Parts: sequence; structure tokens; C-alpha cells
Amino acid sequence: MKTNKLIIFILFFVILSSCESFLEERPRDFISPENFPVSQGDAEMMLAGAMATLYQERMYDRALYFLTEASSDHTQPSALAGERFDIGAFTHFSTVSYIWRTWEACYIIINNTNVMIETLPSSQMSQDNVNRYVSAAKFLRAFAYFHLVRLYGEVPLIDRPVRDFTSAARMNRSPVSEIYQLIVNDLEEAERFLPVEWTGMGVGRPDMGACKSLLAEVYLTMAGHPMKEQAMWARAAAKAKEVIDMGKYQLVGNFADLWLFANRNSVEDIFSIQGLTETTNRSMMAVQTRPGNLPGGQAGWGMWHSTEQFLNTFDDQDERKAASFLTEFQGMTYQQFPRSQPYIKKYFDVGRENFLENNRRGPIFMPLFRYAEILLFYAEALNEANGGPNAEAYNAINQVRTRAGMAPLPEGLGQAAFREAVHQERSFELAFECKRRYDLLRWEKFMDVFSNFGPTRDNVRPHHVLFPVPERELLLNPNLGQNTGY
Repeated sequence: MKTNKLIIFILFFVILSSCESFLEERPRDFISPENFPVSQGDAEMMLAGAMATLYQERMYDRALYFLTEASSDHTQPSALAGERFDIGAFTHFSTVSYIWRTWEACYIIINNTNVMIETLPSSQMSQDNVNRYVSAAKFLRAFAYFHLVRLYGEVPLIDRPVRDFTSAARMNRSPVSEIYQLIVNDLEEAERFLPVEWTGMGVGRPDMGACKSLLAEVYLTMAGHPMKEQAMWARAAAKAKEVIDMGKYQLVGNFADLWLFANRNSVEDIFSIQGLTETTNRSMMAVQTRPGNLPGGQAGWGMWHSTEQFLNTFDDQDERKAASFLTEFQGMTYQQFPRSQPYIKKYFDVGRENFLENNRRGPIFMPLFRYAEILLFYAEALNEANGGPNAEAYNAINQVRTRAGMAPLPEGLGQAAFREAVHQERSFELAFECKRRYDLLRWEKFMDVFSNFGPTRDNVRPHHVLFPVPERELLLNPNLGQNTGY
């Protein structure tokens, strides 16, 4: 029985995680035999399968990083031509592989979680276990849709497992408001049943803190562009406060310590990508982020770098500056690196065992939510909800500044000045963590920033606030239609 169920899971995972489009028409179906899922072990395998895509090259380990980070003013692709260059320069087309890979990855997560949500209630697990695994699936489905709607705008809304691929290939895209409604419904339902901790199961699964954190960000985003729902500021503040009041999280004393693999899953970590160990699923982030074409055998792949312009926005007293930027390596300064720009240090960790091992993958993890961001959520939302900052907003942002070695903000700032201070603090604190593009969009600063940023000023156009619908999806389903401008 156990052997059969393991084979079923492997087939299930291969089908849902294939490199083909979720809409590609092939004679296949989901395997759903009567004896699967039955136990908590089955649910755990399904959850692991649903989460696995987050770790992959088509998501956070490369493709999504290009779309959300290397298409910002903080990070630029190091390529001088080709689709990697095009993403950073806003000369991309709908055929760029990273654009369709991220679309594909999100829908793989969505289909995996749809299967969990539909099948787990019929298992033999206790109702408590059904509730928590279904809630974890709803969290992941909401997380995937939250990326899709910010990257592509209107997308197909699929809330059931896809079994009829012919029908799926005729779907239309749903309005942005409907996508956000599904996201909010999923997270508000998941929040009821997700545990504070998954006892006895190891770290990394979506829990209550992760769900509240994602809800706070969703509310903040809905308060900004394009939804502009003013009431969401207060909801975002309340949700961030709930995370704070859990008493589970706090800032790590030394900012640089956050980025050491030995310190992963610290008291500041709320939700991060796991499974990147010395022997399995190792990440490419460290080697992709290290400058290439250097002597001595320690060079990386140099896929992206930061900019001197961004480096110079940091105060020299800000401890995040040295911890975030790679400005010296192998006796060279960044002016001697390829592209003569600083690279990214957060995923560097020179002390890990296999730093030089084939110059390749390492046991780096990536935080998706940490406590510092919740404090900044809280400060931002309070300022907007109340028409200006109060003592709690000041306290929240000053905790982040104090940890970085910076003085507290001056008292008496008006709403606009405090708003700019929060925006700048997010820039310093969350650099290179796949946040910047999304922030510029919701703050309606996208065009202003990129119209004045050297690599993009001649190419950026208003339609670049969204990426194009991938060409391969349009070939399968012309009903999708293309985003304006592409």
C-alpha cells in the first residue's frame, strides 16, 4: 500500500510540475485513485509537492527574480544582450522565457493546491488536520495569484483542478478585482485554521504568522494602485498589528547575521523558502549573484548586479550597506568587477562549507516575510489610515532604523514626509528581496523612477507596468488576449 501510494504521489507531482504549459492540450489527466489521499502523510506529500515549485528555477531561484528584482532600479541583469538584458532595459517581448516560466510556475502551484482543496476533505484524517492542510493550500494558491495579478494583471481564475484541458484552453481572463477577491477569501479562510507552529513537522510550512503577513501585504496593495481602496489601509494596519502582538517574532540584533545560512529560521523569519540543503534542492542564488569572469576560481555566474547609484543612497553609518552590497571580492573593488558595479551580498555567505564547490549551488535560503517588513507595513498603513503618523508608527519604523545603526526619524513629520521616509526605509531594508518592483507599482512611482533611471529612461512606457501574456499561452488560447502595448 505504501509503495503504491508513493508511486501515485510521484506521478501526481510529475504531471503537475512538468515543464509544459498548464493549458497545453495533451491526453493526460490527474491520478486520483480511491486510496489517495488517506493519511496525514499523504497530505504532507501533497503539500511538499505544492510548495516545491517555489524553490525552482522557474520561480524564486531565477525566473521570478528577473521579473521582480532585475527589472527594478535596485538590480540590473549583467547581460549586454538577449532576453536577460531586455527585461532590465524594458525592451522585452512576450516570448521571453522568464515571463512564461513564472506564469507557468504560478499555475502549477494553483493546480496542485486546487487538487488538495478538493480531495483532502474526503481523506481519513481528523477534521483538524484536514482544515490545516486545506488552509495551507489556500495560502499557497493566494500567494501564486498575488504574483500573477501584479505581474500580468487580468489572468484566468481557476479554483478547481483542471481535468478538461480543451475547456481550459478556451478560458478568458478574469478582472483584477475578482482575482483579489479570491486572494482575500482564501487568506481569511486559511487564517482561521493555520497553526501558530506546525508541531513535529519541521519548519517552512505556511502558518498563522505567514498568513497574517501576506494578508497585510495584500491589503496594502489593494489600498494602492490599481485598486485604491482607502479602507484597506486600516485593515492592513490591523493585520500587521496582529503579527506584532503574536509575540513570536523580533528583530535579530545584527542585520548581517540574517544572511548567514547557519542563522536561518531565526526569530525574525516569518516565512521563507526551505529545502535548500547541502545535498538536495540547492539554490543558485549565491553563484548567480556573485560577479563572473574573475581570476582565482571563485567567480560566480554574474547574472545580475546592483548599481553604484543605489549604493550611494545609503548612509555610510547604515549597517545594511555593508551587509547588502558586495563591493570587494578577491582583493578587487567593485570598480574592477564586470560592469564596474557593486554586486549583491545578501545571498553570498562566504563562510558556508561549499562556497567554492564547483562555483555552483549552495544551501542559501530566501526570506519571503520577516519581522522588519511587518514593522514597516504597520508604520506605512498607520500613516495612511490616520492622515499622518502617530507614536506607534514612529515606534515601528524606528525599531528598524535603530537595528541598522541609524538615528530615529525626527518628530513632527507630516503625512507626506513620513510616507517618503517609509518608502526609503523599505528600499534600504528590503533591497534585493523581490519587493522593489511591486512597491513602485502600488506607490504609483513606476514611471517616475524608470523615466529617470539610466538603463531604462529611453525605453520605459506606461504599458510596462505589466508584463505581456506569454506568447505560448496565447498560441494555446487566443481568448486570453494580449496586454495593451505588447
